Amino acid sequence: MERNVDQVRTHATVRYLSIAACLVLAQALNHALAVAQVPSSVWVRSYGSDQMMHHAQALTPVPRTNTLLVAGTSSLAGGSGEQGAFWIWEIRRGTGELVREVTIDSGEKDQRIIPTYTYIKSVTVTADNNFLLVAEFRKGDPSLLLIDAQGKLLMKRALDHAPGDQVISKIIPLDDANKSFLLVGRAADNAFVERVDRAGNTIWHKIFDLGQVELFVDGVSLDEGGALLLGNVGAYDASSFSLGKSDIWLVEIDLTGKVKSEEVFAGRHGSIVALPQGHHAVLYDRGKSSTQDIWLSLFDGARQKLWDRAVVSLDHNLSRFRIAALPDGEVVVAGVTASREIWLARISQEGERLWEYAGDAGNKSWDTHGLVSSDGNAFVLTSVYSERSDRKVNFKVGLINLAQE
Repeated sequence: MERNVDQVRTHATVRYLSIAACLVLAQALNHALAVAQVPSSVWVRSYGSDQMMHHAQALTPVPRTNTLLVAGTSSLAGGSGEQGAFWIWEIRRGTGELVREVTIDSGEKDQRIIPTYTYIKSVTVTADNNFLLVAEFRKGDPSLLLIDAQGKLLMKRALDHAPGDQVISKIIPLDDANKSFLLVGRAADNAFVERVDRAGNTIWHKIFDLGQVELFVDGVSLDEGGALLLGNVGAYDASSFSLGKSDIWLVEIDLTGKVKSEEVFAGRHGSIVALPQGHHAVLYDRGKSSTQDIWLSLFDGARQKLWDRAVVSLDHNLSRFRIAALPDGEVVVAGVTASREIWLARISQEGERLWEYAGDAGNKSWDTHGLVSSDGNAFVLTSVYSERSDRKVNFKVGLINLAQE
């Protein structure tokens, strides 16, 4: 069901959203270490209530608009929730104002579903202005869903191309005439790619078996067609990617799934963005166990590495670090420190750190669920948590904007 902001505020039966007061971050600017141009303004919006646990899980810009999509799930603060239900919010980039809330009932009534588990892995917008997303209602059991702008479920199918657990890390929009998408992740112990049309129908799928455990974690489309995928390979098992050692696997495929080039180097996790002149930047972790050693590598159009730069090192920390491209070829990197502060840095085309920023505004951040840039601004999606009066932890959705004028 689709509702505008005024309806959301007045509707007595709303269970999934109430907008909390804006958190002002003027004091957090004192943490900014100015090396070059620091952000000219900062705001944080916290969305949620003390009665509900709101978990933000996916962030994407809406093409040809000035809005962002945020997707996630909610449950009562005591832990109970509705089976298979989740939400999509559309938020104005300039102000953080909520434009639209769509609540979806996926139709999942399986008693094996843990209501508080439902997880939105990735979301995007099709050429028909529908929402295409991957959701897990049971661990290792993802489904592809197509939903219209009013929240009506148009299509849903299980992604079960191999026995064992399946993981879909990301939906990648392709730059092709059919406006198709790639779903990338893991099928059992092998890296997996599926190409689908904008209605969610399978065009082809492919499993990569290197004789080890492989997982695609990210990817970007290429102007010449196909995609550049970022994977992890060589971990002992799928669960060890969070702690164990692996290698970064950079793979170029064409629109049929054929491998055109590949590069392997030491590292784990990872995020990739496209830059001008056919360049790509890869952010990854060289750390071991619970220590993070975040590095940035730049590749040219021939997939040759131009340079490596150390970004930040953190002990006893395993939050995800994300990367977003800026129009001038620079990048923004975001993550969460061991003390649960949001941490960002802007990095030049030569790998020089121009500024960094840290702040929590009195609410600790649990993880970096998404990072996008638009018009020189960086938007970070996180779950913020605080201790309520009854000493229970409550999660809300936090959206941070670092503006460059």
